Amino acid sequence: EIGGDHELREIRAAVGRVEEAYAARDFTLAAVTNATLDSSGTLHVTVDEARMAGIELSGNGTVKNWVILRSFPLKTGAPYNSRKAAQGLADLHASGLFDQITAEVRHSPAGPLLKLTVTERSTDALRLGLHHNLEYQTEGFVQWANTNLFGLGNELTAHAQYAPRRAHYFARLKSDRIFRTYLTASMRVYHHKQERFVYRDHERANTFITTRDGYELSFGQNISRFAQMSLLVNSERINFDLDSVDNDYRHSRLALVARLDDIDHADFPTRGRRLVAQLSGGDDFFGGDVIYRSFEAD
Repeated sequence: EIGGDHELREIRAAVGRVEEAYAARDFTLAAVTNATLDSSGTLHVTVDEARMAGIELSGNGTVKNWVILRSFPLKTGAPYNSRKAAQGLADLHASGLFDQITAEVRHSPAGPLLKLTVTERSTDALRLGLHHNLEYQTEGFVQWANTNLFGLGNELTAHAQYAPRRAHYFARLKSDRIFRTYLTASMRVYHHKQERFVYRDHERANTFITTRDGYELSFGQNISRFAQMSLLVNSERINFDLDSVDNDYRHSRLALVARLDDIDHADFPTRGRRLVAQLSGGDDFFGGDVIYRSFEAD
């Protein structure tokens, strides 16, 4: 309580303590809008908690609104928080979907209105490559990718790689987040063919060709910001050709994969860890011909 004989500066100090208490709870724009003393000397304050009136988006011609908002921690009705706003901008930049993002806070009768203006990055990429080595001679590849399929942030990749004794083709669809969840998924189909030499007494005696045709499905869950657990299903038909005799068998496996990656820079890391552990087993649940169990860590 503050008596009527207290000076104005003490009332202002009390109002300041109220605003400091709100700021400590991350109510960044909260402010006392009215302060009155009643007949008993009790100070009554009215606080505007600056709860979000909404988020306006502009500049996104391809990326869906909800794809942007799912990565932004501020929500309508929540108190405006400058720390969360800065983290949201960093997360949107890290998505790789935008070249530039700007934020502006506007005041409205209903509360702060946050306007996000984005400049989308080109989503189509084409890569070409050519190299030569003594084993497989001249080898070239072409790869096309769309990193924002249907405006949902999903990635579709098609890859073709060819050399006279080796060929590799695959198509992959990958989603780092399924809708508004933190679930991840990927699907890949592939064809791989490779010819190898057989040597006896340091002389080339024969060749054998291995052909693999298969698919791979993966579903995972992001844990915090760096760890991921995923379940992988892989099934492939393998053809082994030696001395013009074909040997066919099917390889099917189920794997549990744990990835931990918190390095600070992909190209020139100075701290952090990158670990992968995999528990897998081959079985006949998809018609596999090889039965085994294995554990790998790297």
